[in-house]
Amino acid sequence: IPDVRFVIDSGVHRSVFYDDKRRIQSLLCTWCSQASAKQRAGRSGRVAPGTIIFLFTRTFHAKCMPKFDDPEMLRVSLDKTVLRVKLLLRRFGRTSDLLAESLSPPQPSQVHGAVRALYQAGALTREDEDGDVSQLGRLAVDLPVDLALVKLILLARAFGCLNDGIVMAGALSVQDLFLMPSSVFVRDQAKYLKELQANTLSRIEFDAGCCSEPLMLLTAYKQWLGSDRHQRWAKNKNLSYARLKQLDLLVAELAVKLQTVLDATGDDAALLVRLSRLHTLCVHATSPKREVLLDIFSN
Repeated sequence: IPDVRFVIDSGVHRSVFYDDKRRIQSLLCTWCSQASAKQRAGRSGRVAPGTIIFLFTRTFHAKCMPKFDDPEMLRVSLDKTVLRVKLLLRRFGRTSDLLAESLSPPQPSQVHGAVRALYQAGALTREDEDGDVSQLGRLAVDLPVDLALVKLILLARAFGCLNDGIVMAGALSVQDLFLMPSSVFVRDQAKYLKELQANTLSRIEFDAGCCSEPLMLLTAYKQWLGSDRHQRWAKNKNLSYARLKQLDLLVAELAVKLQTVLDATGDDAALLVRLSRLHTLCVHATSPKREVLLDIFSN
């Protein structure tokens, strides 16, 4: 941004980290690297003299902050990486040997853990590196959602509700659709509690006694499609307008990718075509008919 003259660097950043023992990914705040701090400083004064203000000492920068950030391969789940290597590079050797040749190789225990988890999920046919990639594994490589959500989509297709499965998988992949207040930004305790109550009541309304987060998100999205799709409606329902629009994109993207990887026929094929047009319909139509949007979903 050419007009930036001042930059304030807190020294922290949010990054995804994977816990091998718990098998979950978390978005955590950690200290950034010295290289990142240098890159942030470069954002000030690109075309004129600028000022950078670091909220940490030189001693802390030199002794406590790492020189470089960890490579993504060492921070995230290896599940999809293992699947891609097995599908694309299998004829060149074993998965663990190939990954060991990377610039920042993961630990062998991480690779073996990923293979074991993929077998347990049904993405591999054997619990060792010699197993073949199953249909679930091949599908997981092409879809921008976690393996468990790929299985959700396949189960939804088997039970005749592919549309609902795609939306639930997409909604569980984006950030929380509901507006959650933060005590960091809402300092007035009474206002914070009021917003927190509104958030809870909105979740209860969409859940409708099902006690299921995926079904709650599905109901919220259906109502979003049946509304005027304006920011005002989202705010009144305590939903994030930006994340709903992001979900529109993800649902359409999933439908487009499923058209190429699923051998869909009949109703499923027609459904995927309608879903793939969802984003275009919502963005370019001046007033998309609600019945056209809601026709995508089962009753």
